[in-house]
Amino acid sequence: LVPPIDRFRDNALALAGDTIDRSLHSHLLYLLASGLIALALTVLLLLMLWRFRMKVILPFSEAQRFILAVASGDMAAELPREHYGSEVRDLFNALNVLKESVRKRHQLERERTRLIGELQTMAETDPLTGLLNRRAFESRARVLLADKRSGEAVVALMMIDIDFFKRVNDSYGHDSGDKALVTLATLCRDTVRSEDIVARFGGEEFVILLRVQAATQARALAETLRQRLHQTQV
Repeated sequence: LVPPIDRFRDNALALAGDTIDRSLHSHLLYLLASGLIALALTVLLLLMLWRFRMKVILPFSEAQRFILAVASGDMAAELPREHYGSEVRDLFNALNVLKESVRKRHQLERERTRLIGELQTMAETDPLTGLLNRRAFESRARVLLADKRSGEAVVALMMIDIDFFKRVNDSYGHDSGDKALVTLATLCRDTVRSEDIVARFGGEEFVILLRVQAATQARALAETLRQRLHQTQV
């Protein structure tokens, strides 16, 4: 009776061992297949994330950088030239249109500022001598008189007039008369200080307004100007 039981036991153990081996083999195959599938899915996910970054996030990041650069006035900013989808290309084309619009607006603003400066200069400058005209002189004079600098308390006014100027024009022609006016204007401008106000008041009349520490300083400057005029020929 014992041998059959032993054989039965051995057969049962052998069958159990075979079953366990087959089960372990199948589970290993399943685990390996699951790992390969998970790895493939991970690679696919990483690939999709990379493609999403390259095709979506990166273009919009470049667009943001471009917009900020254009908004700050950097007209040298350029968009990337990589091949993107039609939507991104449309976005970049729109941004290039925006950049061109901003560039033209800046150009118009610079031109406007230049024209305003030229008009202001024309409105304040005597076209022949380049000195201030009467209107600009009166405007600058009000500013100077309102200045309460204690270091230069004296305001001096010099009036200059060319005697018998009509004879110059009648005898030598108006071109020579203009040359005399330009010469006088240049001497006045070169003799006084840069902060002093020099203007053509009208015709052959010129005016200089300045602040000095004492009246004697203004008289000395006037005498220097008189001597230079005396020594000048036209």
